[in-house]
Amino acid sequence: MKATARKAAYVAPAVMALKATQRAGAEFTGCFGPGSPCTIDAECCTGYMCLRVNMMACDGAGNCTCQ
Repeated sequence: MKATARKAAYVAPAVMALKATQRAGAEFTGCFGPGSPCTIDAECCTGYMCLRVNMMACDGAGNCTCQ
């Protein structure tokens, strides 16, 4: 195997992982959509609230989702 091919085989996975991370970061808007786990309303996207299954306010409790 030539040195160039070896280098490409070694570097390619790291470059692909970095690009995937950058894409994921670009797509994240800073809030979570409906059905996503949350602890406070501020974590949910506009128009959604962080609620328990019984539709009561989460107030930092567990098992809450953006609804």
